[in-house]
Amino acid sequence: MSETMQQVLTLTRQLTSLEKIQLIEKVIPEIELSFQQTIAKVEREEERNEWLTLSAQGLERAYGNDEPEYPSTLVKEPNPKYKP
Repeated sequence: MSETMQQVLTLTRQLTSLEKIQLIEKVIPEIELSFQQTIAKVEREEERNEWLTLSAQGLERAYGNDEPEYPSTLVKEPNPKYKP
């Protein structure tokens, strides 16, 4: 248990029931927000991975092993910077 959590528990022992309820009502929205932010981050990472996978699959289809080799005679304008 973290030091902060221990301090909170020590303080809450000294509070009345009403004060405890008020504290809980204050803290819960902060915990929910933190949880929602964590879930959103995980979902963004998952979505990013899905996009990366989709991109890789598209490249595999476009430049697969069965892609034919084109002879240099089909090149209309050669790139002077190209070095094989």
